[in-house]
Amino acid sequence: MGSAAPQAAGGLRGGAPRGAARGGGGAPPTAPAPPATPAPAVSGGVYAGRTSGDELTIAIAVGDEGRAVGYLCDGERVEAWMEGALVGGELSLTGDGATVTGTVTAADVLGTATVGDRYWPYAAATAVPPSGLYEGRADVRGAVARIGGSCCPTAPR
Repeated sequence: MGSAAPQAAGGLRGGAPRGAARGGGGAPPTAPAPPATPAPAVSGGVYAGRTSGDELTIAIAVGDEGRAVGYLCDGERVEAWMEGALVGGELSLTGDGATVTGTVTAADVLGTATVGDRYWPYAAATAVPPSGLYEGRADVRGAVARIGGSCCPTAPR
């Protein structure tokens, strides 16, 4: 009787499935591209507001590329400059022991301000001058000081 070539289980010969390419043929599979970062919901906006119990004032400025800065103050113990970004409609700022998160539209920002273990909901509306975010730097006895302020006469209460 004639001898037949041995076959592996499943009808395989030599280790490759029928119809499959062997070694080196074609480009290797590529991973799918990561999802694109959403564009900022607004560009160039300034917002001013207060926490819901009127404990703190808050001012937020959003630049053209989604870079954002903010200032949080109670006029006594809390003063924080924060930096971060607006991704899509979601704002995230941190700095000086404070965090501000929120949802941004062309008209307002609604979110939460956190300092240490305390947090407050806030609302900030599009700033109409003189409302806004103000920053200054001064040389005070040889040390550069960052002076800030938020003015909120048009902020929601």
